[in-house]
Amino acid sequence: MTLHNDGRHSGFGVLAGATMAPMVRRAMRKDLAKPKSVLEQP
Repeated sequence: MTLHNDGRHSGFGVLAGATMAPMVRRAMRKDLAKPKSVLEQP
């Protein structure tokens, strides 16, 4: 599964976006791990 968030940052959003991106990716992977494990059970 691939999630995309498209948009243009400006001003404070440029700094906040660069800082927040890794944290958001990590949180999304963590949030999607549980449903994935449930769906892949035999």
